[in-house]
Amino acid sequence: MLSNLRQLREREGLSRAALAREARLNERTLKRIEDGEDGYSPTRVTMNKLRNALNRNPTRSRDYELADLFPSDGERE
Repeated sequence: MLSNLRQLREREGLSRAALAREARLNERTLKRIEDGEDGYSPTRVTMNKLRNALNRNPTRSRDYELADLFPSDGERE
């Protein structure tokens, strides 16, 4: 799955570990998403956790929608 997560995380000045903590996800999960690991597709719950974590960052440059993080996601459940 195509993801803009790494670029957005870096733009917001967050380490992978910091975003994982804030999203309450395993850092390995973020790595798999950012690296586009074959056969790995994050669940809707995981995507929402990441979006919410980015939006809780007090120094964020904007509010994020799922389409900002995962532009190829479409409307899958």
